[in-house]
Amino acid sequence: MRRPLAFVQIDHSFRVAEKQLRSAIRTVNHQAAKLLGKGKYEEAEAMVALARGALRFQDRFDSIVAEWREVTGRAIHGKAKSKVPLWRYYVVVVRALVGAGGEGVIKDIVANIEATLKAEPTLQASLGMPMTTAEWKRTIERARGPMRQHGYIELLGQGRWRITKLGDDLANRPEV
Repeated sequence: MRRPLAFVQIDHSFRVAEKQLRSAIRTVNHQAAKLLGKGKYEEAEAMVALARGALRFQDRFDSIVAEWREVTGRAIHGKAKSKVPLWRYYVVVVRALVGAGGEGVIKDIVANIEATLKAEPTLQASLGMPMTTAEWKRTIERARGPMRQHGYIELLGQGRWRITKLGDDLANRPEV
């Protein structure tokens, strides 16, 4: 049976609204980061409050979309993994690198991640669902460039990494 055109249009409108909402949240977060960089903490806090409100709205919107899909017979079975921002993994990576002696290759870091997460269950909880070794490897490879640009690690060549002073400070920071 073909779906009524009105239903197809509503589905399309939901997809467009979801994209615009995600884009707006990214923009507000980016503006807040710029304000923080300029030392305008009160203005940045106001932007963060806006972003938090938008995230709460996004949760409600997602539940409405899910209800619509269920009512129209297009429910999505098996929820996809929620996306965790890449920077959330930085702490895990630098702590695993410290566990590998402060220097190593991706294989060494992946080998130390399990021990790092067992030592701190709250860190695992903040990342969501457990990841396989292959997923950790991909995530670490994705994080390598930004972590180097932000000064947490330095590349030594031949696939070897070394933690920097900034990375060590991040690894030893008590709050996650």
